[in-house]
Amino acid sequence: MIKNLLFAAIVAVCVQAQSGPVQAARMALPYPPSSPPARGKPVYFGPPGGLYLSAFPYSIVSADFYGDDRSTGRGPDIAVSNLASDTITIFKGLGDGNFVKTADLKTDSGPVSLIAGDFTGGARSTGGGHIDLAVACWFGDVVDVFRGDGHGHFPGKPIKIPVGSSPACIESADFTGDGMEDLVVSDFNDNNVAIILNEGGGLFSAPVYLGAGKGPDGLAVGDFNGDGKADIAVACERDNTIRMFLGDGNGTFREGGKTKTLPGPAYLAAADFNRDKKLDLAVGYRNSDTISVFPGAGDGTFKKPVNIVSRLDPKFIVAGDFNGDGKPDIAAASVFGGKLSILLGNGDLTFSEGPTIIAGTSPRGLAELAMNAGAAPAGSSQASGTVVSEAAPAGFAVAASSDSSVNVFMGVRTGGYYDLLFKDNYSTGEARPPDEARQRALIRFYLNLGLLPGEGREVIYRPYVSPEEEAAQAAWELWDYRPAVALPWVYNDYWNAIKRALFPDFMY
Repeated sequence: MIKNLLFAAIVAVCVQAQSGPVQAARMALPYPPSSPPARGKPVYFGPPGGLYLSAFPYSIVSADFYGDDRSTGRGPDIAVSNLASDTITIFKGLGDGNFVKTADLKTDSGPVSLIAGDFTGGARSTGGGHIDLAVACWFGDVVDVFRGDGHGHFPGKPIKIPVGSSPACIESADFTGDGMEDLVVSDFNDNNVAIILNEGGGLFSAPVYLGAGKGPDGLAVGDFNGDGKADIAVACERDNTIRMFLGDGNGTFREGGKTKTLPGPAYLAAADFNRDKKLDLAVGYRNSDTISVFPGAGDGTFKKPVNIVSRLDPKFIVAGDFNGDGKPDIAAASVFGGKLSILLGNGDLTFSEGPTIIAGTSPRGLAELAMNAGAAPAGSSQASGTVVSEAAPAGFAVAASSDSSVNVFMGVRTGGYYDLLFKDNYSTGEARPPDEARQRALIRFYLNLGLLPGEGREVIYRPYVSPEEEAAQAAWELWDYRPAVALPWVYNDYWNAIKRALFPDFMY
């Protein structure tokens, strides 16, 4: 009783001294000291509406799932993968920037990376098929392919393609020249890249694995050496490199160059940023306020990067011409800053600050919404020789993970200036407490990426400690104005000791 009173007095003093940090820390207390849980049982704690109390939308794509873009001008649809509920939510576009939820697809465990394309139809030369979905499932070690029917539905069970441990990112390209989309997947914990060739009609080859350094994460596909064949760039997060695999055009690859980066490369976006007809590469980092743009040399290697420092914590980068001026731009979601920011390219590897807008809590995946899918680009000429009007600015759909929602923003022009306006938000699932198995799986996901679980850096989950230890630790943290645990992104004995305490059965 005396210890409890002493602890309450310490907390009261801290509240008077600094109300902001203290309030956050008080919310993190897992239980009253008088009623501890059973020893050895992990404790879930965190305020209602916290990180793991939602569907946790993580990856998002925009495509025409209903086949009505050109026939009705309705514009694109949206699909978003939900990491915590193992689902993909489909939203139908109504053509005016509004969307309506139409379906939830059940995936394997931990859908983290989602792409759209014709993966199960015929070759492009024969007319192809409808838009399908492919998703890499981190916990399931599998890729799920959902066959689309062209009317917004994905009937039947998904095609399951086993891959290596912890698939982190999936991309597609025609690696064999047969007109069909093949798949490439980064296996984060196996240090491999898996190549999956499309055999047509919903059949795929067994994966062929390429060794890819430590912690392969983000992928970018494109012709980086100018031979007309698709190549693969891989961000190797744990050895701070970009590794190139140069395609031979028959589904095989040879190792290309290895480019050193800043610590923790995780996100890639390819475009010709300096308009020299050589593919360049933008790199976003797990724990950095910098985006590096590496100019392509045209042979699969890269020159010295241009580093763009942003105070907005840029993550989940996407490249495209968002303001319709014919020059590639960069969009980035700021996970901890809660913003969507645009860097407008000047066509010479320099960038100007574009619009920045509040994008929800923990925005992660983002997708461009090309509302004028059938229009010609700005300044181009139609067959009649008349010049079409300037293309409409791009909009965006952003997965706000901790809000369990998708936020939609529409691009506008005001006096020649490109801006973004909030349009609407759409729920991806009901908020509900996760069971213990799901908590452990989600936290293992973040520990693998070198991150402590938590939103705003607060601890969500940890082993039991005694009431006395809890009180002493909380009092110290409150007094020192620190969150419950905040470690740098490093791999050392102290960090690994914490991981072993959470998961004694896990290999490090």
